Amino acid sequence: MKQIYLILSSLLLTPLLSTAQVYSYNFGSVQDSLTTNTAITHLSANSFVPMPADGSTARIRVGAGGGKIVMKNYPFIGSGSAMRIQAPTSTSVNKFSIYESPAGTNTFALKVSFSIGDSLNGGTGITSGNFYLMAGNGGSVPSSNSFSSSGGFTGSQTFTGIQIQCGASNATVNFRVGTAWVAQSITIPYGTLNNVVMYMNNSSNPINYTDINGSLRTLAAGTWDFFSNGTFMGNVPKAALAANTVINSFMMYAESSAGNMANAFVDDIVYAGNIESNTLSVKLASFAAKTAGRNVQVSWKTESEDGISKYVVEHSTNGIAFHELGTVNSNNTAGSDYSYTHSNAAPVNYYRLKIVRNDGGVEYSHIIKARLADYDASLNAWYNNGNLYFANHQDATLQIADTRGNIIYTAKVNANQDMIALPDLPPSVYVAYVTDGDRTCAVKFIK
Repeated sequence: MKQIYLILSSLLLTPLLSTAQVYSYNFGSVQDSLTTNTAITHLSANSFVPMPADGSTARIRVGAGGGKIVMKNYPFIGSGSAMRIQAPTSTSVNKFSIYESPAGTNTFALKVSFSIGDSLNGGTGITSGNFYLMAGNGGSVPSSNSFSSSGGFTGSQTFTGIQIQCGASNATVNFRVGTAWVAQSITIPYGTLNNVVMYMNNSSNPINYTDINGSLRTLAAGTWDFFSNGTFMGNVPKAALAANTVINSFMMYAESSAGNMANAFVDDIVYAGNIESNTLSVKLASFAAKTAGRNVQVSWKTESEDGISKYVVEHSTNGIAFHELGTVNSNNTAGSDYSYTHSNAAPVNYYRLKIVRNDGGVEYSHIIKARLADYDASLNAWYNNGNLYFANHQDATLQIADTRGNIIYTAKVNANQDMIALPDLPPSVYVAYVTDGDRTCAVKFIK
């Protein structure tokens, strides 16, 4: 494999794929965490895993070896919330996956932004730990597929495999070639943002595609190209996935970190199939929905939008079946602000953008949710592991009282905030009161 160095000129996946669909996925503004030995998908009750726009399944899992998965704002990566995967102490797996994407074909592209570090994104205390970024063929039967199960990867289901091994000063990289790990001359400094892009060809013939720098490249059958922060490695042999099998799933997971010290911070995922003909040419800086009475204002801002014709605002009441609300023409100017007002909205609303390019190609944004203030579902709150969680609220007030009834803590909870990390409190019994307009609920908990 020949190693070449290029300049990675952007944090986004530029000319990538033009007749099929390109999907972006990030973690919105959710703030929550998973710390128990369990797994949830975006379909789970009280799930904080955002829903993929393509109809695939998003899943997170924390195993029995400690560690956690946290969603919150980290200023050094992406916008809004990002995901922090804290590695377990054993070979038990803590992981995130998206599987069974309808966009999958026997060619596929994946871009992931991530940083490796300790819990604050430095390198203090890290001596061990492994992270894996894998793509391949996923299925919905947990016992037989590594992308939908709680374990690590299965070789026969894997097309690309990247292993990141943490040491005392930095991390090193191995690629999965056939059935073995092969060391690469790539190091990852702790606390550094990495933008990994992989183009994959599992067909039986060479293909041509346009890479992140706008260059036309040829990708041999059964190989993939790797880009990351100025490093390019071309025609890397695949792992063990059978030829012509659809690539429709990917995952990132962690294991074997002494003291749970190693962490991966992940955000801004982009993926698509059919890399011969698709192009990704827009990146959203923000996408939000704000309620006002019976109306919802949907707004977005772009970082780049070359070749974009229009934005179609799509709406759903269940997050699955979407229909068109209206269209906003593109300004074709990077940094543009857009908005659309949805009048007489439903109690619960989901929105996504269908981004139409001049050549007729289509991409979809991630999905956002808006709930009207007069939604009459019961206000709900619960306590777990030092955090207080909320559901069915708008702009609420949290008050915590001690055993004497004295209010010792007060906080505001906005409509997009589903969790608050409570301050350190002396061991005792407390009551949390959540007030949202004329609705109130009380939660007793023990510290």
